[in-house]
Formats: sequence, C-alpha cells, structure tokens
Amino acid sequence: MLMWLCLQACQIAKLFAKHIKVAEQQQYLQQHPLCIAAGTPNRLCKLADTEALQLSQLQLVVLDVQQDAKQRYVYLFNCNSITMRQ
Repeated sequence: MLMWLCLQACQIAKLFAKHIKVAEQQQYLQQHPLCIAAGTPNRLCKLADTEALQLSQLQLVVLDVQQDAKQRYVYLFNCNSITMRQ
C-alpha cells in the first residue's frame, strides 16, 4: 500500500508536538493536502478538531503511541479499519 501511495505523488506529514506549534501545523495543512499523516493521537485529534486535518482525505494514519496497560501498541490506522498489533 505504501508503495502505491508513493507512486501517486502522495503528501506525507509528520504531525508531532515536539518542536512544531499547532498553529504552524494548521497553516501547513491548509496549504498542503495530505494522504498520509503521522503523529501522536493527541496532536492528530487537535488538528482534526480544528478541521485543519481533513481525515476524510487521508489514506493512512500512523500513530506514535506508547505501550498501554494491556501491553499493546497501535501502529497504524487505515481509513477503512483499525489495526492493533502486540
């Protein structure tokens, strides 16, 4: 899937809180439509709540998370399904 997206001239953005302010990311997202977004759940939710991140346009979301209480990690969120891996 990633190879196909790369061949489609897909825009990818890393949307992490470290070193980049929300306002800067909002401005970037207004000018650059994405098909892949990577970031922490909190930052992605903030950007989606302000409608800067258009989830309906994404093909793939990569979440950066720590291990939860059940010893699971979430690696990626495909717009059609959620994939959880241990």
